[in-house]
Amino acid sequence: MYSTAENVLSYVRIVMSTYSTNTVTVVGHSLGALSLLDDVFLNLQLPSVSVSVISYAPGLLILLRLATPQALPQSCN
Repeated sequence: MYSTAENVLSYVRIVMSTYSTNTVTVVGHSLGALSLLDDVFLNLQLPSVSVSVISYAPGLLILLRLATPQALPQSCN
């Protein structure tokens, strides 16, 4: 039985092969934390792939700002 993450990874590999690419862009919205987790997962599973994340999660930014203000880009502060 496959997990959702394994299914997504399988489809990402198929699409990357079909289009001969080594870049992936993950897009998230109000569940932005999920896109960040996908980013970590894809980077671990596909280390030679360039993974980018575009995410909008105001609550997550507030938590990150409180936890690690120096880690956020200036545009997020």
